[in-house]
Formats: sequence, structure tokens, C-alpha cells
Amino acid sequence: MRSYAQDFYVGRRLNNQWLNGAEAVTVTLTISGAPNVCSVPTTVTIPAGQSLVYFRVEGVALGTTAISATAAGYQSEADLNLIGDHASAVFRQCADL
Repeated sequence: MRSYAQDFYVGRRLNNQWLNGAEAVTVTLTISGAPNVCSVPTTVTIPAGQSLVYFRVEGVALGTTAISATAAGYQSEADLNLIGDHASAVFRQCADL
């Protein structure tokens, strides 16, 4: 199972408005749930002048997990909760686990 590159993204926002920063921001992605369900890049970089960057999630096994994103100088929002669903071969974002 593999997501499309445009399915998941991290971005910078201020007061719920997307923010195009003057400098690039490196974001660390961590699997904060079951680590054997999926893999993500260790880091992604939001380019200068952009508000977000897309990344790919690679499915490894069936199950439920979450992805956390952190960046120096920024406050993280809620984790992205995922369900690896073999029947549809896609990851779905879920509101609650």
C-alpha cells in the first residue's frame, strides 16, 4: 500500500491562515502509534515562500497508527491518525481511534 504523494502534507499556519514563510522549515515526521503499520520520511522541508509540503506514506502492515509532525519554533497540531485498510489498499484519515 502506498499513498499518492499529494495525499498527505504538513504546513505552517497562523491563526488558521496558511503562512508562506520567508525561510525554509524542516519538519520531523514521527510515527507515534504502531511503528510497524507504515513508514514516512524522517524529515520533509517546507520551501521558503511556500506554506506546505506533501509527503508519501508507505503501508507496511494492516493496523492503526498515528503520525506526528514537529518543527523548531512551531507548535504542532493534532496527530494524523491512520487506518491501513487492506481491502481498499489506501490509507484513510480517521477522526477518532
